[in-house]
Amino acid sequence: MAYQTRWYDDEETVLIYEVMGETSWDDFHTMNHDLIEHIQAAPGRLDVITLMNGKRAQSSNPLPHLQTYARRMKAVKSKGMILMVNQHLSAAFFQSLMNVVATTVKMIDPAYQGQVCRSLDEALTRIKQDRLRQGIALPTARV
Repeated sequence: MAYQTRWYDDEETVLIYEVMGETSWDDFHTMNHDLIEHIQAAPGRLDVITLMNGKRAQSSNPLPHLQTYARRMKAVKSKGMILMVNQHLSAAFFQSLMNVVATTVKMIDPAYQGQVCRSLDEALTRIKQDRLRQGIALPTARV
């Protein structure tokens, strides 16, 4: 799996992961390990957007993989939102999976981790709305 990271803003408070090409569950876990390292290194709030431009090569039960992800994220205690943008996968289906993980194993807060969006603009709007509610500075897009 090829993925790239880039900062949305000059303040480096919104990190974008862009996934390209075919992916496997091993790739998913590798990327999430990298994500956790970024979150742990962040001095304050770090919002993360994953752009799923690739396609998943394996078709297996996603629940165990999402549960592993949720366990890891619970240990990190992320201070920001973690959103996924996927125009190819049914957003409602994936959101349902994340809700099952959240309610059955009580490992993640679905308001912050595991939200599915249809576009980058939607994800940025959700982050900005949450920051406004909390009185946190809004990110300024890099030029």
